[in-house]
Amino acid sequence: MKDSEAAVSDSFRVTWAGVETGCLDTKRLKAERPGVNGAAGFD
Repeated sequence: MKDSEAAVSDSFRVTWAGVETGCLDTKRLKAERPGVNGAAGFD
């Protein structure tokens, strides 16, 4: 399977893909821009 994104056997076929995620540092946002967090919904 190594670098493939799919594998097949007698009974199964499996596919997958990498996922990259990111998120906001809400504590930093609140500290640096206190007026922004209320409008953006960060409670």
